[in-house]
Amino acid sequence: LVENNPIVAIECLLRLLSPSPFEEHYEDGGDKDGINTFLATETECNEYLSALVSMDMSIHSMEVVNRLATYSVPEQSPPPQQRQQSKGKSNIKNHQQSLQQQLQKQNEQQQQQPLLHPEYVRHFILNCISSCENIQNQYTQNRLVRLVCVFLQSLIRNKILDVQDLYVQIQDFCITFSRIQEALNLYQLIKK
Repeated sequence: LVENNPIVAIECLLRLLSPSPFEEHYEDGGDKDGINTFLATETECNEYLSALVSMDMSIHSMEVVNRLATYSVPEQSPPPQQRQQSKGKSNIKNHQQSLQQQLQKQNEQQQQQPLLHPEYVRHFILNCISSCENIQNQYTQNRLVRLVCVFLQSLIRNKILDVQDLYVQIQDFCITFSRIQEALNLYQLIKK
């Protein structure tokens, strides 16, 4: 699916991997609109992602990983604590205001977490680097090295990839392919 239709693959993976806290799910796997909602278990998610990041490198696999890596989901936070209030209009009004303030603080503090764990991104990058090094055809190798360099630059600029995690491997990759302009540009970016 990734190779033949990456857009559909992205949508399927987002549907399977994204938590849906606002949808009401029923035991039969459907939702209230009659549309089937299939959320994968954690084990299934790990299997899907492991297969994705281990597959042969291509422009389509990089596109899918890039889209999943840039997609963020809100972290789940517990609902505001409700306290018992004594009877009285002023206490009820104060309680409502307090709940509204707590919800507003939670919304402001709610952090985004990446849908694709950084370890999967790291594994995919190492797979891409290895693929580039093992290609025998010079033309194909140059083309894929350019794609990987642009892909890495995008991840670094969007702060999805912490360069320090793979600094040595990326630096070695850039030096190995220093004849390619995109590798030189990537090298300059990681040196900043």
